Amino acid sequence: MSFSGDVKKELEERARRAHDSDHVSAGLIGAAPETPAGQKAWLRGVFLCCGSISDPQKSYHLDMTLDDMQQAEAVRDVMQGFGIEARISSRKGKSVVYLKDGDGIADMLGLLGATKALLEMENVRVLRDISGSVNRQVNCETANLKKTVDAGMEQIRQIELIKKNKRFSSLPEDLKKTAELRLANPDLTIAQIGQLLEPPIGKSGIYHRFERIRQIAEELGK
Repeated sequence: MSFSGDVKKELEERARRAHDSDHVSAGLIGAAPETPAGQKAWLRGVFLCCGSISDPQKSYHLDMTLDDMQQAEAVRDVMQGFGIEARISSRKGKSVVYLKDGDGIADMLGLLGATKALLEMENVRVLRDISGSVNRQVNCETANLKKTVDAGMEQIRQIELIKKNKRFSSLPEDLKKTAELRLANPDLTIAQIGQLLEPPIGKSGIYHRFERIRQIAEELGK
């Protein structure tokens, strides 16, 4: 059975236990009840009659398709009374009340009394959030690694150019040691190169050394 089917099955059982079958059968007729309990039962009936919800593992979408705009506005207004902000669109001559955000859909499931479906959705949301967080972290680390590798390769190119022009031996001792460490450790960040020096120097200091190497290579490349 689909997620939407599971939700409706749970709500049907809830409606039977709550004895709100009158609201279910009259879900699309007349004004909504005035009491919060009656409004919840009425919304339950509307969803059972004309609602659907997507599988949260694929997307977040809940809608109820009504015959006209007046009915749709009545449903939307009751939902808003419970703090759930729904929207209305037109589809094939019908008026559709819908939600597309996870928080709103979770609130709606809770309001309707679909506890099992709500718990299932929240579990999916947690897993999706964790997966998204991990993916963002991996993407960030991959981008940083690429920047490190690209910078290291450019510095090696500059050092090789200096060597090719037989200027390496005439470099100041601090630049020479820095260049040798870079050649031996192409995948390290400049901060890590700085920590390999004796004595170690900070990121700013090692950056200035590589900048001096860049300037020398640039002069030789002209």
